Amino acid sequence: MSLVNLVGPQAYNRTSVVVGRSRRVEHAERTPTYTFQMRAFRDAVESGAPFPTTARDAVATMEVVDAVYRVAGMAPREPTAAS
Repeated sequence: MSLVNLVGPQAYNRTSVVVGRSRRVEHAERTPTYTFQMRAFRDAVESGAPFPTTARDAVATMEVVDAVYRVAGMAPREPTAAS
């Protein structure tokens, strides 16, 4: 299986599934991934729907981003002061 542009489907995307000699290509909805995030946020604020991620998830994500910066030989970005 191969995926093309999984995180930016609005530009172009393709999933190719190969089983034996059979190949199937599928295209995802072209809605930007941020649209789904904003809808989830809206639903949480407006109706109290459960939000799919937590502050702990955000911290873990930033730890991964910092690690990627370090591996790339770059210094992680400094936090900015809240206004």
